[in-house]
Amino acid sequence: MLVRFYQPVQMPTAEYKCEYEILWPDRTRRRHNFGVDSIQALTLAMGIVHVELTASDYYKDGQLTYFDTSTSAFPHWERQDECRLSSRERR
Repeated sequence: MLVRFYQPVQMPTAEYKCEYEILWPDRTRRRHNFGVDSIQALTLAMGIVHVELTASDYYKDGQLTYFDTSTSAFPHWERQDECRLSSRERR
């Protein structure tokens, strides 16, 4: 399997879009995420990939490892609300 992250691009609305791709053995999944800047867009995309990988049957069955460990190398949050910005932080 392979994960690709593409360079974030600024949208006309001033936010940044980061596309990513997960090449599973049986399918390819391409999605994107947005952030207020390119670093946030990439970091949030990496967090989402972590969730997708660890929620997969491959991971649950022990078939998906990183350097012989069951952890993902991507940044992630212990709690889902940690990846959301409060309305105060978005200003």
